[in-house]
Amino acid sequence: RQSATALAVIHEKNIVHRDLKPENIFVVPDPVAPLGERVKLLDFGIAKFLDGPVRKTTVGMILGTPLYMSPEQCEGSEDLDAKVDVYALGVMLYEMIAGHLPFTADTAAALMRQHMFKEPPSLSEQVPGLPPALTQLVHQMLAKTPADRPHMLDIADRLDEIQAGLSEQQGG
Repeated sequence: RQSATALAVIHEKNIVHRDLKPENIFVVPDPVAPLGERVKLLDFGIAKFLDGPVRKTTVGMILGTPLYMSPEQCEGSEDLDAKVDVYALGVMLYEMIAGHLPFTADTAAALMRQHMFKEPPSLSEQVPGLPPALTQLVHQMLAKTPADRPHMLDIADRLDEIQAGLSEQQGG
């Protein structure tokens, strides 16, 4: 949830990270944060400023880490927006919940084809008993079409609702 909130803030400033992966999200001590820790986003080396000067790269050049890249990044699209970060966070959520990535392959090209064309295995089949709202959210984040993915602030809100529902079920 903290990652989604931090990303929502950078997206409001028209910045897209474009290389979101576990290695770029640190949990650091923070005595004033709930539970004494907070998330810190790192490595904005290939971030894109949506309203700033355009930094041209080679046409069709693919930037990012294939394990967490959105379909549109895999295609080499130059028209990337905040939804690439939504997809990458969805891959990370899937991985945290299922214990493995939604897609694996022997080569980067094969992996990127899966991101572009293959639906991820159902989380509810991978991990029985998950809240349906969580399964639905993760799969929506992994939608192939960017317009079908939620906005980052909506993700944070929905994660709050899911957590509140789980707390109520557990009696507190």
